[in-house]
Amino acid sequence: VMESFEHAEEDLATRRLVEARVEADQVLKATDKQLPLADQFVTEGLMSPEERARLDQALENLEALADSEDAALIRRRIEELDVASRKLAALVMDRAVQHALQGKSLAETS
Repeated sequence: VMESFEHAEEDLATRRLVEARVEADQVLKATDKQLPLADQFVTEGLMSPEERARLDQALENLEALADSEDAALIRRRIEELDVASRKLAALVMDRAVQHALQGKSLAETS
């Protein structure tokens, strides 16, 4: 019975690590895809160079953990990237809404 508990704990820890790595990979890919827009937003003055630098640092911090065995640390770095990318996400969403509504009247959007 004790042995099965030990294996269950090991299995749970392995699962948490795999899930954290998969989530990190997905978040990194999604963020990387938006980086050209981040550069555009900096050029347009919608995002500061400091915000862009924080985003780059958060990306680097998460990428550095690709082979980490520490699921909790990976999750913390995912959260840090989430915080660092919120402005970018908001600007991307605003831009998408602007493009979707471009040329439509208020009556057409209701």
